[in-house]
Amino acid sequence: MDFCSPIGAARTSRAIELMGLGQGAEVVDFGAGKCEWLARIAAAVSSARCVGVEPAAMFADEARRRHSKQIQSGGLEILQCSAADFLARLGERRFDAALCIGSTHAFGDYERTLTGAAACIKPGGVLVVAEGYWKKKPSPEYLKALGGDESEFTTHAGNVERAIERGLTPLWACTVTDDEWDEYEWGYSRGIESWVREHPNDPDVDAMLARSRSWRESFVKWGRDTLGFGVYVLRVAG
Repeated sequence: MDFCSPIGAARTSRAIELMGLGQGAEVVDFGAGKCEWLARIAAAVSSARCVGVEPAAMFADEARRRHSKQIQSGGLEILQCSAADFLARLGERRFDAALCIGSTHAFGDYERTLTGAAACIKPGGVLVVAEGYWKKKPSPEYLKALGGDESEFTTHAGNVERAIERGLTPLWACTVTDDEWDEYEWGYSRGIESWVREHPNDPDVDAMLARSRSWRESFVKWGRDTLGFGVYVLRVAG
């Protein structure tokens, strides 16, 4: 839950290691959530300067509470805005690395993320993207439950191929295990159930339960065997 994705701490650390960031590296994270990736980069890389771009006030505020030390030291800046707004005022500034972990909707989709995020990275820098993929052909029932379309994702190999097609060099990739999916999805479900139990008078109780339980049902029936999630460490040309 800290990472707002099913990729756990060990492989997050491995991805950060493989980014090869040097002293004073500048890193931006689009859809940064609670800024856990950036906080770990700030702790691991001397004098790193990290910028979290997060449109949701709830997550931006939580990130500020969690990482006040990094903010005060100048290692982390959290901006509550969209990716489009951030890029519109970026000017000539470029970063050593960019992240987009399960937030490719910030640019529209995975392919536009590969292009849009890479455009703000220095030549030879690194882009880290986490994205879903189909482990097998999704059933019509699952697509209906998701409210989505099969074309929204490709395969794990397809994610790698699309990066290569856009001039990026894959350096490393990993995919979520079934155990990681279980921890993440059941943790989300358990969190909602606990909140409702502790706050029975919350006016959003019924809606929260209905959404959470519907999602849990679709995960158990179809999602665990159908939907994958991968992290891709990619080198920008230059």
